[in-house]
Amino acid sequence: MTAPALLGAVAALAAVWLSGAAVAGLAGIREGRPRDLPLDMALGSVLLAFAGSLALIAGARVTIPLAAAVLASPVVAALVMGRLRLRVAAPLPGDRLSRALLGLGLVVMAVVLTAALRDRLTWDGWAFWTLKATMLFRDGTLPADLFDPAGPYDYAHADYPPGLPLLYWWVFRAAGAPAPALASFTGALWFVLIPVLFWDSARAHARPELAALGAVAVAAFWPIGRYATGGQADVLISLAALGIVVHLADARTAGVAALWRAGAFAAFGAMMKNEGVALAAAAVVAVVAWLLLRKELTSRRILPLAGPILLALPWAIWVRARGVGAEHLGGGFDLPELPDRTVLILRELAALAVYRSWVPVAAIAVAALVLALRRRRSLALRLPAGVLAVYFATAIVVYLRAARDLQWLLETSLDRVVSGVVPAVAFLAISGAARADLPRLSYGTADRSFRERAGRQVPGPIDTEDHPA
Repeated sequence: MTAPALLGAVAALAAVWLSGAAVAGLAGIREGRPRDLPLDMALGSVLLAFAGSLALIAGARVTIPLAAAVLASPVVAALVMGRLRLRVAAPLPGDRLSRALLGLGLVVMAVVLTAALRDRLTWDGWAFWTLKATMLFRDGTLPADLFDPAGPYDYAHADYPPGLPLLYWWVFRAAGAPAPALASFTGALWFVLIPVLFWDSARAHARPELAALGAVAVAAFWPIGRYATGGQADVLISLAALGIVVHLADARTAGVAALWRAGAFAAFGAMMKNEGVALAAAAVVAVVAWLLLRKELTSRRILPLAGPILLALPWAIWVRARGVGAEHLGGGFDLPELPDRTVLILRELAALAVYRSWVPVAAIAVAALVLALRRRRSLALRLPAGVLAVYFATAIVVYLRAARDLQWLLETSLDRVVSGVVPAVAFLAISGAARADLPRLSYGTADRSFRERAGRQVPGPIDTEDHPA
């Protein structure tokens, strides 16, 4: 990768960040904290993906002027309205242990970024996303035979949302060439946002050293780093899951803004991969069920999550209308096969626990989460934990009714499904095990909640406190 190409890629991603920050500023959901950076990138990517998908559906070419106009529009609007706020305050912990752990995490992230300067694409990273980005770079659109189930690109998952190929296309255009290493580097940049989001969110719930240790563990969790440098969308699903979880955990104290932030990450996942659609749907189902049980369901409380997900519908409807669908979803429940399929799924899960070196980390996190959720003061974590439970249950149902060879499907996807939620599970575990009397972190005036900025002091949109009968 040449220096000009790298600078072009960084400039393209910076434009996505600036556009997302403008959207967050206009919506009034920016906090002035380090975890704004993942939110900004998610919102900018959603904007680019939505506009690009509409252009492809309409048969138009995706061009630099179109993408630049889309990304610049919220920036101009925010400047005119005086809502462009880019300040991020990041007070470092005072104890040496936390600082040392954060330094170690930076070293790990630097190693991943350095490794991504070379072509590290996996087969999935090339065939499912980089290939489409190269087509967009070459023709400005996707060829018709890509959507032919019997055509030459039957392996390319034409049903996948176009969010990541459009982002790669934008980076390729800025760099001047569709270099595979640029996809690896872009994935690595997404990867480093995960420990940033983890650390800044966890330290509001846990001791600084525990939050820093969790961030280092997430940074060193090699499957996600491998998928990231491999150019796969799985790293984006991990970020989306963590984003949904951390903001739903704050829903009681942070007001409606927390729900809009969670909705932004849900939309982000839904625009990037089919698993993201399932994750977003799981978030809506879990929140609706929670509110129904507590007799608190209102449109104001569900719109922030359900509304942004609608951005993924045009592409889903369009590809289905062209006869394209996820081939492994075409089966049905064959009752005589259910016992055998269930045993096979459980056996593969057990194999992960025995043969995969990373699973002990996930197992410890799950065990800590179970213990944490048993504590009365951890009720606020049950809602985001419910989201992950619904998401995983959805994955199991997909496996049970898969039309393709189940053994092959499990071998090629189960580890990605499980590893993708590890950062979110680790956050819930650390937060649940933390002390309940920690003071709220202060970030200055930028830390005011959505409700405080609006001049209203009302209960949060989701009451997670336990009510006596």
